Amino acid sequence: HRITVQSHPAYLVVDDMVEFEEYLEYEGLGDIAGQHRERGLPDTEIAEAYIRNAKTLLQVGPVDASQSDQPTDLPFELTALGNPYDADIRSLDIQLTWQDRPVPGVQVTLFHLPDGGTAPQDSRRSVLKTDTDGVVSIDLGKPGAFLLNAVRMSPVDGPGSVVWESYWASLTFNTAR
Repeated sequence: HRITVQSHPAYLVVDDMVEFEEYLEYEGLGDIAGQHRERGLPDTEIAEAYIRNAKTLLQVGPVDASQSDQPTDLPFELTALGNPYDADIRSLDIQLTWQDRPVPGVQVTLFHLPDGGTAPQDSRRSVLKTDTDGVVSIDLGKPGAFLLNAVRMSPVDGPGSVVWESYWASLTFNTAR
């Protein structure tokens, strides 16, 4: 089963350019800082509207290897190209799409909390990059909770002081046994 949600825009304001650049680097969006400067935007109180495109996968009943995730028409979406609950698979391909088209060369961050671990100290962060088909491959060898996340940011003019709009795609599932 899939549960999805697309949020309404929420807003945040970053205090200064140093904080903005740190945030951009962490999310794999370092080139946005240069675009910000090229647009002649202020170095303080940088306003962003963000929209979450979240999906979680749940296994109900016996695992069937032929069951897999499918795109759900979220604008920015991570889709599992197999069934993460199939105990016979050790790696899983995940595809990132923007408006139903694969997105190559984008950072996808994987957070994994091993079965029996405690967040946040036992969580592990891995940074991946989509291939030419918008796909990353993740290791399912260790059971636990998985969260994949990607961010897309675009320039906007308004409303009000908003100068950036971001979409956050996430995919979660838990293979704990």
